[in-house]
Amino acid sequence: MYSIKEKLPMLRTNFFGIDNIHPVWGADFEKELSRSPMSLNLSRVPHLKYYSSDRLSQYLGNGSAVFIDYKSNLNDLFNNDEAIFYSSNDELIKKIDYYSKNINKVKTIASNGWKRGHNNYNEKIVTKYMLDKVFNKNINISWPEISYY
Repeated sequence: MYSIKEKLPMLRTNFFGIDNIHPVWGADFEKELSRSPMSLNLSRVPHLKYYSSDRLSQYLGNGSAVFIDYKSNLNDLFNNDEAIFYSSNDELIKKIDYYSKNINKVKTIASNGWKRGHNNYNEKIVTKYMLDKVFNKNINISWPEISYY
């Protein structure tokens, strides 16, 4: 985050919960998301394949274009026109700079990501998956199945 602020000082950023900036929750979180055309989906390292916190669904669901590290392998679930993937901090900074100057492309990616999230990973589909998994039923999902147990 520091390198983003340093290399893109003209960009308005909010890194809540970092560097003594208080986290935001509830309605305040939703308000901040509504003002964010682009969001950065960070996960702890080491990366687990396909892991992301629920922030990803919140970002997508609120119509934000999401930057995602390739190490998460979430590019197996989203196309390049549905999320913005990066493999290094330098690439992330270049892509943030590029997309901050190309807002129509950001809107297209955000819209495509919103559609993918709502069509493939909504509450009904995920709940059905969990119930089918619990009751050992045939599972028909649009994402690769992986178990850590």
